[in-house]
Amino acid sequence: MATALWMVYSSNIWIIIIHLCCLAMLYNVRYAGMFYVPVSMIVLFLAFQKKAIILRIIIACIPIALLLFLQNSTRAEYKKVTGVNTTSGFGGWQLMNNASVLIPKAKQLPVTKFDTELEQLYHKFLISCPDSIFTTQAALSTGLMWDQTSPFKQFVFYYMQMTNRPYPIAWVEAGELYSKYAQKLIFTYPFDFITSFIIPSFTGFFEFREIGEHGGEFKNEKMYQDYYNIQIDNYKHTCNLFSDINPARHILHYIYWIIFAAASIYFFVTTRKSSFADKYWQTSGLLLSFIIIYIGISALASPNTTWRYAMPIYIPSILFIGSILNELLIKTSLKNKIK
Repeated sequence: MATALWMVYSSNIWIIIIHLCCLAMLYNVRYAGMFYVPVSMIVLFLAFQKKAIILRIIIACIPIALLLFLQNSTRAEYKKVTGVNTTSGFGGWQLMNNASVLIPKAKQLPVTKFDTELEQLYHKFLISCPDSIFTTQAALSTGLMWDQTSPFKQFVFYYMQMTNRPYPIAWVEAGELYSKYAQKLIFTYPFDFITSFIIPSFTGFFEFREIGEHGGEFKNEKMYQDYYNIQIDNYKHTCNLFSDINPARHILHYIYWIIFAAASIYFFVTTRKSSFADKYWQTSGLLLSFIIIYIGISALASPNTTWRYAMPIYIPSILFIGSILNELLIKTSLKNKIK
């Protein structure tokens, strides 16, 4: 975001290269880096205002080309290790979790609706599960992906027995199966998916999430001990700092969103009188665009179950509020000078 804001004021080729390198590193650290691609496209389009519109559009598409290159590279590496041509084995599990709200309705679908024998077998398995498991609340908590007793995990264990696959490979292959099955459900019942998952997921993003030590222990599993060569069996919190400040955070949470909403309304109201070439408008608009994109795609991709999922918007939103306050102070100062 910092390099994106730099580009608003300078289209220097080195800033652009640094920005694209940052984008590539973000993606390699965590696939959530894809959230930044639209921001990069917007700022590259803005950075070359003196160029022909066709050339600006082509330049703005560079982040998409970079993302496709990174995804193809990831797919090749994944296939080499697992034999499965996928970007992430996790993605199918997440999509299946989100689409799980549709399973009770999908039970009426005939087996022939699904293309492969494995999909049909999975559909038959889900039909045998009680509807009470597949609620909106369960999908928003994402527990169905992690609970060893959930239907998704149980089917993987059955698949391992059926195919003799080790767990890591079975987990990735199941993710591919779940992705295809979930997509079929979503495209069959799009309106139900919006009302039962997307809308609750969107509103859930704005809920207050505690940060707390919870007074418990973290048990260090053997595979972590072996991988990191750390032989400690468990960790226990010795400080209650975060738990103690939660009441203050709870109040500040609502103050923060009220101020942000007011700043956003002010920006949209004054946009009619602003010049698109104005640097203030571009920087404020870029920050607000990222926040809207991040919240929107987050609601679609994965429910917000913890405060850390909202962290990427904190600094941009504070900067956005600051830019609006700065604009108001400048206008107030000019009015006073005129008087």
